[in-house]
Amino acid sequence: MRIETTILGNLLQNEEYTRKVLPFLKTDYFTNNGDPSVEYGGATYSQTSAEDWGFDNRSQGRARCEISEINLGDNFYSENEAMFGNTFADRTFVNEINMENSIFDVFNCNEENVGEAWLYTANATVSFGFSFGDLCAITGDVWVSSTGSNTTGDGTSGNPLKTISHALNLIDPSINNPKTIYLEGETYSTSTSGEVFPIPLLSNTSIIGAGEGLTVLDAEGSGSVLLMENIRNSTISDLTITGGDLNSAFFGGGTNYPDVTSSLNWVGAGIKMSYSNPTLTNVTITNNTKAFYGGGIYSYFSDPTLTDVTISYNQAEHGGGMYSFESSPTLRNVIINNNQTFGKAGGIYLTRNGTAILDHVLIAANWATWDQGGGIIISDNTVATLLNVTITDNISYDSDGSGLYSGPGWHDYFYMPAADITMINSIVYSNSGDDDVYIGFVDELNSPLEFFNLPIQLRD
Repeated sequence: MRIETTILGNLLQNEEYTRKVLPFLKTDYFTNNGDPSVEYGGATYSQTSAEDWGFDNRSQGRARCEISEINLGDNFYSENEAMFGNTFADRTFVNEINMENSIFDVFNCNEENVGEAWLYTANATVSFGFSFGDLCAITGDVWVSSTGSNTTGDGTSGNPLKTISHALNLIDPSINNPKTIYLEGETYSTSTSGEVFPIPLLSNTSIIGAGEGLTVLDAEGSGSVLLMENIRNSTISDLTITGGDLNSAFFGGGTNYPDVTSSLNWVGAGIKMSYSNPTLTNVTITNNTKAFYGGGIYSYFSDPTLTDVTISYNQAEHGGGMYSFESSPTLRNVIINNNQTFGKAGGIYLTRNGTAILDHVLIAANWATWDQGGGIIISDNTVATLLNVTITDNISYDSDGSGLYSGPGWHDYFYMPAADITMINSIVYSNSGDDDVYIGFVDELNSPLEFFNLPIQLRD
């Protein structure tokens, strides 16, 4: 049902609605803006802080414009689209945003607000007084199947929706009312089900499949598979994530270091997360490629928990299986194998002030084609605890630390020590390269190392 039909029908049949809407009817409105490639705000994106600007207008002699009030009320919003915030997005505004007396695509009729899929605001609160929607948000859990319908389906197990993306648009999860999306044991891709990639996850949402190898999210080389930004209290389980391909122009160079920490274009072919703390359980992440950082997973200022996860056959310039930047990942019963990088860290790269726990992790048969750390790199002031970890059969061509590499670095003109590493009941053996383990520039004050029951040889 189009929004015009809803408006006209209510004007004719609902006196209360008519009294509220007539005073602000206008001849035009925000409609059909954006597309799935737009990063933020399909209809409107508000940049309210220098943190969110790609330029500084003070260099042109103008005063910087700081925004203290946003009033987007008395408007129609229809069929706009973006990765984050189909209708509106703002990442830094902290005051109240007025969107009252408006009509939206999907409105939470019970709680009288609009869900995160449509309005993305990291810090602000939004007022929706006297607003309506073309559709009411689904209040319960949702079922999705390739045999379902986004037109006639209602999201129940007997009448499922067709795509995950559409299901995410129709729910409004909260900490007190989380939602679960149940998937059938089939492949969800553009060619088989019309799925749109990447899929941006919502907070307080779980996506549960029928089992690894049965439920498959396949991006078919169209970009990343899953996006997570500012996500809390969300779970991915019992499925496979594959087919992510970022086609990075830097992939395969081995020496380029673009500033890609905040770009959606070059990092995380399988899963791309920032400022999030998702839980992944019984998940396989495989055959994702051509990322600059993190073929399987890219974690930026995030705290993911991975349990019973396999990360295999992924490729990136650095961190073939996983790249973790200023993050605190916890990995339990995880296999990281057969991943490749043309730069550093074929298996997993833990860097820049992070804190990591690896418990019962196998890092095997990964390779770094041109640089250090075939299996794992732990660097730049990262604190890592490795319990019952096996690092074996990894390859680092023409460089050090084929199994484990740890070294310091210079960032933004200041020195960062190598790492604080504790390894207990772990083994590093049979890796191919100059050394199984390379620890560079160790000093007792800045880079404490503790090894317990660990059969390795260290090189000064």
